[in-house]
Amino acid sequence: MTDSNKDRQLAAIFFADIEGYTALMQSDEGKTMQVLRRYQHILKEEVAFYKGKIIKNYGDGSICLFSSVLDAVQCARAIQEALPVIPLRIGLYLGDVMHEDNDVYGNDLNIASRIESMGIAGAVLMSKNVWDKVKNQSDLEFAVLGRFEFKNVEEPIELFALANKGFVVPKKDQMKGKLKATSKRPLARLVPALLALIDDLTRALMLADIYEEEQEYALAIQRLENIPYWNGYPAYAGYTNYRLTQLYEKKWAD
Repeated sequence: MTDSNKDRQLAAIFFADIEGYTALMQSDEGKTMQVLRRYQHILKEEVAFYKGKIIKNYGDGSICLFSSVLDAVQCARAIQEALPVIPLRIGLYLGDVMHEDNDVYGNDLNIASRIESMGIAGAVLMSKNVWDKVKNQSDLEFAVLGRFEFKNVEEPIELFALANKGFVVPKKDQMKGKLKATSKRPLARLVPALLALIDDLTRALMLADIYEEEQEYALAIQRLENIPYWNGYPAYAGYTNYRLTQLYEKKWAD
């Protein structure tokens, strides 16, 4: 079966899991199972109330879909408020999913999972495309978390957190999700260009003190502002040396 023949749906994707579930199981298996059953009971009630659908429960987590973004956000809010002692984190994303054999597939599910992984206990995180749909709701408050580059996701995604009273808004150093590795190489590549720029400006200032009335110098400065980069380095560095040599030769020739 090709993708075009599968049942596709634009939906508010709801991911949730219990933070630190494995450690909880290791410390007190019986109590943790009670916590899990309580969570799944509340989830079932609230998802049904807000006209959503539980697609699957996987261990300590769940995937749900909603046809209404507002219903998804309100459901997430209701679940967190009903389970204040359970370390639950929830992530929301508006995206396209494919249905097949009572399961769902699609890259947007991965994005929703990435968003959920950035949360901490007591938090509800959401993408900008979810926030855009609910930002004018008077009973909802939000905090801007910034833009993040997720692993295996092409474009950065801006995240928001539900910030109503009692909800946890994670700090940047608490957000430990699956992000792209940062690289120091782009900064290293800027160093030669910056050094060339400093050298170029120093020479230009010296020349300005000596030949401030020279029309040729004014033309050189004008040219410097318009010459683009070449191969990652300022093309004007070489041009300046050439121009300075011309001006010196002309001055002493006079």
